[in-house]
Amino acid sequence: MPLCRLPNGIRARNDLLAAFVRVNSFGSARDLYREMVALGMELDCCTCDIMMHACLKEGKPEEADAYFSDVIGRGVKADALAYTKIIQAVCKEPHAKRACEILSEMKMAGFGPSEFVYITVIGACVKEGNLVDALRLKDEMLRHGLPLSLVVATTLMKGYCLKGDLDGAFALVSTISEMGIKPNNVTYAILIEACCKHAKDERAYDLYCQMKKMGMVPNVFITNSVMLALLENGKWAKVLNLFDEAVSAGIANVFTYNDLLYWFSRSGKLQEACALWAKMEERGVEPTVVSYNNLLLAHCKLGDLDAALNLFSKMSEKGIKPVVQTYTILIDGYMKNECFDQAFDLRNKMQEVGIACNEHTYNALISGLCKAGKMLEAYNWLHKFKLEGFTPCTRTYNSLIDGFSKRAMMNVAASFFQKMHKEGIPANVITYTCLIDGYCRSNCTDLALKLWTDMRSKGHLGDITAYNALITGFCREGNFDVALSFLDEMANVGLTPTAVIYNSLMSGYKNMKNMDAAFNLYKKMKEEGIALDTPTYTTLIDGLIKAGNLIAASDLYTEMIASGNRPDVITYTAMTSSLCGKGYLENAHSVLRQMDEAGLCPNVLVYNMLIAGYFREGNFQEGYRLHDEMLDKGLKPDDTTYDILVSLKFGDKPFVKASCMPT
Repeated sequence: MPLCRLPNGIRARNDLLAAFVRVNSFGSARDLYREMVALGMELDCCTCDIMMHACLKEGKPEEADAYFSDVIGRGVKADALAYTKIIQAVCKEPHAKRACEILSEMKMAGFGPSEFVYITVIGACVKEGNLVDALRLKDEMLRHGLPLSLVVATTLMKGYCLKGDLDGAFALVSTISEMGIKPNNVTYAILIEACCKHAKDERAYDLYCQMKKMGMVPNVFITNSVMLALLENGKWAKVLNLFDEAVSAGIANVFTYNDLLYWFSRSGKLQEACALWAKMEERGVEPTVVSYNNLLLAHCKLGDLDAALNLFSKMSEKGIKPVVQTYTILIDGYMKNECFDQAFDLRNKMQEVGIACNEHTYNALISGLCKAGKMLEAYNWLHKFKLEGFTPCTRTYNSLIDGFSKRAMMNVAASFFQKMHKEGIPANVITYTCLIDGYCRSNCTDLALKLWTDMRSKGHLGDITAYNALITGFCREGNFDVALSFLDEMANVGLTPTAVIYNSLMSGYKNMKNMDAAFNLYKKMKEEGIALDTPTYTTLIDGLIKAGNLIAASDLYTEMIASGNRPDVITYTAMTSSLCGKGYLENAHSVLRQMDEAGLCPNVLVYNMLIAGYFREGNFQEGYRLHDEMLDKGLKPDDTTYDILVSLKFGDKPFVKASCMPT
């Protein structure tokens, strides 16, 4: 409708503007506004309000400020509603600084901001991380006689939480509680999310329980957040309780199941993962590709690759297309089980179906080859992967450095470390630890210490693995003063020594035939509540037998069984070696019988030691019988076995004179 046909006065024009906005005809409203300006019509606050409302309704709050400035620039004085509307629009961007400026103008114009205005500006300040201004506005609001509402308090709590100041947030909870204001679902959701984010899983769980006591029903997002926080810290009992409550309440969704499924899989709990999968199907929860990936991870983690491949086939039957993560999980599983052909076949299949390898896929292949000691293949494949567009990262170099370090190829490992530096790829604690461990294994503790100093200068703190490498290295050298200084340093940096650390020290003392010092560490472990494991007992029993103290060794063996630790092949091998070395052949032979009873297959070394022991005593008949028994068990004699049988020597020492050899 042409403007000339409208009645005189701004009111008719504003009515038409409002009509356009009401039916979402924003383009027509803007055209009408421009015509009004072009004709030199006197605009008023109502015009401004309508156009700002149009901007908010259309989802273009940034344009509202332009209309506000245009109208005010034409001499129109804004009223309280106009100020409220523009503040609302500016805060939606959010542009807290501009909102605060307009709020000041509003007060200077003689208008008292409403509670809504303060809530809006405080919210914008919090969104932009400006907690100082948010708190200032809260104090100003209270001075003007407006009450502290739950909305304002909850918004400020969110501000505290975003800053990581949980104490400030909970202090505000106490304040409103004293005022008789009860937190609502939103309040609890904000606090729980913050607790989960800052690793306060127990506090998050307590808040969850408080909600239930107050008659509130935590939604699935809150439940999932608390479950994840508890899972991060292995609180399985509470997690399973939450899960059961979520299922009973009917709020558990596929994400709830997937979170729990992932952690079962990651923790190697295959049986529990399969039971959860069955429960999903029973409840009618459709597994997603993430669900399949999680269960695949569980099978691969335990090396059940046939089951993993079977599940992979079922995905296609269900119409779920595998993604790059699916293939990567399977490839990683095959590589860790040294099924290299199958892993690379899967990689080829990915290419056939048009799925490109990602960084994790390439790294799984490189890492698997390095762990298996196939360093030349790993290097060659890395070159091929680069041609495909793969850019090596820290993890890639860590795999290569670790592989070469474990094979005592320290010059090559060091060259990759230097290459990382040249290419601007940051080294992390794992990088340094691999090199430190390699140098310690190569008896180059001086170079290991230089790397340790370099690592610390870069701001990296050593972890348990790094300390263990150094302690083991210095123990191997017999330098216990330095080894113990690192043990003390661990406590100073807040690290608790593990059984692995103590085992390294005990092993060092055992090799130095200082069993008193080894047992002092054994007592210290017990005092500090560190659980003794099978390697701990193996080291001590081995040392006691070598020292000729069979009674103490037997007592410790009994304690080991009573504590729930089971001897392994290493334990039995060490016991056999020590007993044979001391001439206790019957005791050593009983160890062989114990291995059979435990369902463990003795290795060639165990038989070699026993055969050598009987040959040394001239009991060739028993020695040959053990050789036949070894063959019956499918064990293949090695060069040492033939040295014993043919040359009648074990190592460099012959057992008997040539004249005494059997014919």
